[in-house]
Amino acid sequence: MFSKFRPTEVSVRRVEDISQLLQYMPSSVQCLHLEFAAQNLIQTQNETPRKFKILTLQKCKQILEILSKHATATESLTIDSECLDEPGVIDYLTQMDCQQVIIIQNEQEDKLIEFFNRQSKAQKYI
Repeated sequence: MFSKFRPTEVSVRRVEDISQLLQYMPSSVQCLHLEFAAQNLIQTQNETPRKFKILTLQKCKQILEILSKHATATESLTIDSECLDEPGVIDYLTQMDCQQVIIIQNEQEDKLIEFFNRQSKAQKYI
């Protein structure tokens, strides 16, 4: 599928199986943008998450599972503010070894305040 070219940036909408996507994605990909809304799209688990320099996860329902088991960021992580409602996400974000975390603000101001009040290794942006 991806074998004939070496992209550095990939954007995907409506992923059916994130594990399979990451399995066949070339190692040259450093920036990944995923957008999907369904909650049951993660079908298998990887042992270690794949590292990307820039990772954007929009409209994702299982953000903690994605970050801990499938894909993580080293330089920049961008997520929706709704993701902060999932149990354990704020704690996980504050412990990540990522240079910056960008939250796309929707209507979750109280969770954003909680996130920004916590100490973390990353710079935080709205």
